[in-house]
Amino acid sequence: MTWTPTVKQTKSLLDYSENSRTYTTNINELRSSYAGQYIAISKQQVILSKSTPEELIHELNKIYKSSERSSVFIAYVPEANEVMIA
Repeated sequence: MTWTPTVKQTKSLLDYSENSRTYTTNINELRSSYAGQYIAISKQQVILSKSTPEELIHELNKIYKSSERSSVFIAYVPEANEVMIA
């Protein structure tokens, strides 16, 4: 049995991928404004930033329905002297 995503799921995955790419290609610019914060990216733009992931999720829950959050990319923006290991 193979899984085939719905059209809506496919769009969410593609949007998430674009939002992720926005983060990775703009990390230096993001660092100048959001270093040490957690950010949410939607439609290739930072829509929210908070100092903790819990605060960020709490605010996102106020803005988006659960089904709408699937394409939102959430990440920590490291300080200049921090190293991220994935």
